Amino acid sequence: MEMRFFATTLENLSAFAESLSPTALPLNTGCCPCESGVTATGMLHRYNPRHADVLVVAGALSIKAAPVVRRIYDQMPSPKYVLGVGTCAKTGGLFGDSYAVVGKLSDILPVDVFVRGCPPSAADFSAAVAELKKKIGKDGR
Repeated sequence: MEMRFFATTLENLSAFAESLSPTALPLNTGCCPCESGVTATGMLHRYNPRHADVLVVAGALSIKAAPVVRRIYDQMPSPKYVLGVGTCAKTGGLFGDSYAVVGKLSDILPVDVFVRGCPPSAADFSAAVAELKKKIGKDGR
């Protein structure tokens, strides 16, 4: 009987496992979640920042919510990733000129991948999640 095996480092094995099963903390600040079906992202959902790998921020971010979102991000263990959902997260969208809205999510958090659209389609959402999984697999711990 022929035995086959492969050798790898613990870092590569960890990165491979993390890329297959990221856990997401959904943070819905606008109308994108009800339109795009955030539940069909291919990621497990956790509602505790200490157990999540990916922070999914959907919609425009108000000035009052910005410090709370930053605190939630800071509570997440490393490596951590941010998925910005919709035009509002990327540019502020329709609400970008408002006195009460932070213009871009990237002004508050380091965003890894944006989902385009207003509202984003399921295909765009799936493509963004696939891109994020590739990034997680490359980065590793």
